[in-house]
Amino acid sequence: MWTCITRCFEELRNDREIVLAALKNNGKALKYVSIKLKQDKTIVLAALENNPNALLYDDFNDCIPIEIIQIFKKNEISSEIF
Repeated sequence: MWTCITRCFEELRNDREIVLAALKNNGKALKYVSIKLKQDKTIVLAALENNPNALLYDDFNDCIPIEIIQIFKKNEISSEIF
């Protein structure tokens, strides 16, 4: 599923259900998610739940909610968040 999102049209990268399924399969797919969905906490947390380092693969961290970036940088990501 996540490989599909790497090659999909922009409209599929904006489809919340497809993106969530892809991120639950591989958090690294966050890199290919639309900027609009990267602003959605649920989307970003799904990526981090699968791969706590998912933000390392993303070039657009400036559009991800700041509180998630702060948690990530403090290395406080835990199952309590999810």
